[in-house]
Amino acid sequence: MIETNGENILWNNFKEGKPNSFRPLFEYFYPSLCEYAFQIIGDKMDAEDVVLDLFIFIWKNSDRINIGKSIRSYLFISVKLIIFRNIKPHPREHFLYFFIKFVIFINEFLQFRTWT
Repeated sequence: MIETNGENILWNNFKEGKPNSFRPLFEYFYPSLCEYAFQIIGDKMDAEDVVLDLFIFIWKNSDRINIGKSIRSYLFISVKLIIFRNIKPHPREHFLYFFIKFVIFINEFLQFRTWT
């Protein structure tokens, strides 16, 4: 496994527009992000969809993304946020759902802010 410095080099190469730099970034992180998403969701195909959606977003918006110090942290937090933003609550559970979603978002935001 590449250390954090090497992971950030993968990101910087992509961000700088170096040829063929997206694929190594994708191939390096895809398996661990899918496993992480699967642990949360419990469905392999849905987990892969979440990770693919994240990488599509990165591909389209790389010029606007500021990751701070760690691409690993950015990616794993993003996967979790995508999952929790897409949970569909039962109508009777709306208040609890939105409260939990808000608490999770604030917690992730505060953790992310301490890494940057």
